[in-house]
Amino acid sequence: MSLNRKEIEKSLSEGVGVFRLGNEILYNICKKYPLHDNKEEIVLKTWLIGRSYAASIERFADKNEDTNSFYENTVAPLFIKSELDNKINKFKKMKGINLKILPELVELHKYLQDQIKSITKDEKRSFSSKYLHFHLPNLFFIYDNIVPGNLNKKVERLSKEELNIFNNKNVDEVYSKFFLKCYKLQRLIQKEYGIKTTPRDIDCIISD
Repeated sequence: MSLNRKEIEKSLSEGVGVFRLGNEILYNICKKYPLHDNKEEIVLKTWLIGRSYAASIERFADKNEDTNSFYENTVAPLFIKSELDNKINKFKKMKGINLKILPELVELHKYLQDQIKSITKDEKRSFSSKYLHFHLPNLFFIYDNIVPGNLNKKVERLSKEELNIFNNKNVDEVYSKFFLKCYKLQRLIQKEYGIKTTPRDIDCIISD
């Protein structure tokens, strides 16, 4: 691991800076409106999280459909008809990631990713990770196209044995590898320095 205690503590102390309050508002919204059975709540969450994190799901939507109509008539019904609540509720009481549930979490990400792809024709890997993170903040790592390069500098390449955890699982290959590396980094930091980190902490560390 190419990180020392000083670098880790610096990243954690600086955190998300002036965006801390904005993130807290998103966490609170998802805590107050955790379900996907109400159009207004779904539009609020998908729109705010997507726009706040430059991962809007309407980016590749039908250009003949205006944004408001897309969220109300396409996005909201999709989420209402989905099995997302049942899948999320399964992990509500989990306080942290372990190897037993790790593949299931990545499968949940793929499920949401596939749902959104059905209406956007795009992977929406980043949005899916961020949306799930705000609903299950202790369980989902935030994916962004920029951070995998930084992560690769901090964590060694995954072995075939480590990747076997995803055998016979319906996962997105890119996110599954990213997720496992983040988990590996999280465990290494705890083992080497006795520092417990959250997915948000890991995001701060690999974003530096």
